Amino acid sequence: MKSRGKYFLWFICIVITGLSTQTYCQEFSSDKDILREIVIPAPSLSNNIFSIPAEQKISVCVPPFYSITEIRYPVLYFLTDYSEEPFVYTGGMFQSLKIQTSLKDMVTNKTINPMIIVIISGNNFLGSGFYVNSATGGNWEDFIINDVVKYIDNKFRTITESKSRGIAGITAGGFGALNIAMKHPDVFGSVYALSPNLFDKNGLANSQMFSENLRIEKFLRCEKEASELAKDQAHTKFTNFCDNSSDEDFLYLLAYGEAFAPNTQKNAPYIDFPYAKSSAKANLNKDIWKKWEDGFGNWDEKVKSFKDNFLKLKGIYIECGLKEDVKWIIDGCKYLNKLFTAENIPIKFVTFEGKHQDALRERIEKFMLTYFSTIFSSN
Repeated sequence: MKSRGKYFLWFICIVITGLSTQTYCQEFSSDKDILREIVIPAPSLSNNIFSIPAEQKISVCVPPFYSITEIRYPVLYFLTDYSEEPFVYTGGMFQSLKIQTSLKDMVTNKTINPMIIVIISGNNFLGSGFYVNSATGGNWEDFIINDVVKYIDNKFRTITESKSRGIAGITAGGFGALNIAMKHPDVFGSVYALSPNLFDKNGLANSQMFSENLRIEKFLRCEKEASELAKDQAHTKFTNFCDNSSDEDFLYLLAYGEAFAPNTQKNAPYIDFPYAKSSAKANLNKDIWKKWEDGFGNWDEKVKSFKDNFLKLKGIYIECGLKEDVKWIIDGCKYLNKLFTAENIPIKFVTFEGKHQDALRERIEKFMLTYFSTIFSSN
């Protein structure tokens, strides 16, 4: 009754002043009103070997009228790409996209229904923790499930049911969204992955991490040098190297290894590496290679193991560009679509002309936000 009363008072004010609903939204719902940039406690990230901060920045976008009503809203959680901060999506970095403004305008124009949007970064000094739990890089999956969702439900007026929570992300965040939804359908009821990091059966070998001997040689050289130092010296040297390195592909390899093949018993970089020699990629350790494949790959096993969880989701949406810069991404997306189809798991798989950052604003506004508005409103 209280929320109805507030709506009535709001309606009377509009009638008296002669303002339209659209004018009200534009004049009284500034970015300051609808965008909250917050540092939240992240206890799930404490006690990792790299001292990832146990406080993290997130951005929260609330719909117009949030401050004058008592309505509860569904929530979309959006995971950023490798090395991206939430500001990328609120500060106009892609095609002038400011997701808080998109939310305000689309709700005002009744293009979508009101929702709360939470933007999260899995960023660390290596570039990303890929939103998984790691003994070295931190428990990012737990951070999402135990820290962020609980904080948002406690501090904002949310609908606290999985069917009213969706998770989405782009590239590294797209993988993170799929992986978390796969494991936690009790928390998130739908998922949308934009150009997600996915491997088909040859994806790991074709990736920038192992497609050239040069990076294998570089890792083995770093590992050998570190093994000859005291553990604390190796740790300091490694973190200094990562802080000052400009070799993005090598940093990506290190970040991936920390996420999916960590070994705290070793000296830094604390990674189980699948090769012992770089010459012709000799001495492959198949067990360790499987650890690396289990990151973005092995979807044939995952789809079968988590089939019941996937079937609990109300919606699974995967999209990628046909001119994708990274070929293993589109190969992985097509492969996962085939696996879902073979197991009769409903999926919406869409391709579009362009690379994964092309027309990103259009993909987010016209497709992602519209998709979740439909999912949430049909609950």
